[in-house]
Amino acid sequence: MIERFPELRTMKKILVVLIVTGFLLSTSLTVFFFYALSQKLPAAEIQGYLMKSTAYLLNTGIVVALLMLVLTNIMCIKSQKRNGLLLPYLWFIVHAFLYGFLQEQIFHFRKQTGLWAGEFSLSFFIVLIYTLIALLIYLLNRPIVLWISKKQISK
Repeated sequence: MIERFPELRTMKKILVVLIVTGFLLSTSLTVFFFYALSQKLPAAEIQGYLMKSTAYLLNTGIVVALLMLVLTNIMCIKSQKRNGLLLPYLWFIVHAFLYGFLQEQIFHFRKQTGLWAGEFSLSFFIVLIYTLIALLIYLLNRPIVLWISKKQISK
């Protein structure tokens, strides 16, 4: 099928580059998070670094997942294969779990350093909400891609 559509080979290469780039960004942001956690700075300053790195991590996960979604949708429509549709959602769910884990670390850091204001951790609910949103998008996207590819076949 790839021989019929040479642009699919290019799209696969772009997808691999996107995944590798996203993985490297996510890894470096996670390393920065734990590096900031180990610094001997005022607790409020460390908390600011932790919050920034988790926000950038979440944004990276969302942007890469959306770009992967566009690429996999185009690839699935052109090749009539559905095996790539799950990839962006798995990427996003893994990032949601990583984000939730790092938010839990921030919560414990705040408790240990006295920055805690009596709130409780919602990390589990954040991961659950992001996972449900990703599932909803997947359940809406799959029939649309199937419908478009069936229209492509009928032409």
